[in-house]
Amino acid sequence: MSIIIDPIQLGSPDLQIVASRMRDTLIDVLGEEVGESMHSLEWLYDRAVSHIDGRLLGAIYIARVGPESQNVGHIIVRQEEDERGQFGLVTTAYVLPEMRRKGIASTLLGVAHTWFLSRRLFRTATDTAENNHPLIALYGRHGYEVIFHSKEKQMVRLSRELLSTE
Repeated sequence: MSIIIDPIQLGSPDLQIVASRMRDTLIDVLGEEVGESMHSLEWLYDRAVSHIDGRLLGAIYIARVGPESQNVGHIIVRQEEDERGQFGLVTTAYVLPEMRRKGIASTLLGVAHTWFLSRRLFRTATDTAENNHPLIALYGRHGYEVIFHSKEKQMVRLSRELLSTE
């Protein structure tokens, strides 16, 4: 299976798909009641756009497969800063359920790492619910470790160092 990765540009119809799938991610991880009520689709759309319109230093990449170039997933990345300095944050990674376990998420994560390294961000992280075992396992296979656990929010932060030669 050939996976094509494209960056999203402003005005792309894929932005609506990304916003909808951001909601799907919240529902998958937090449950229907919490996931649907957390953010409106308009807010999620604006949040996605903020990664490519200059409000945030970020990017969105779409994974496409098949002869029709079906949009099967995305990854949203941005530059962040904490007490240790600048780092790359994966804010959302999503692959259609029927397309999971085919290397698409790993390919998207590799693109994210390339984006981070192109900006000399040698540390990367992502946050997820502590019960999101599939995502924690995926990132673990790519060298990420749990570095922070918030019991009251039931969240974990996964992180790893990137080598400039990756």
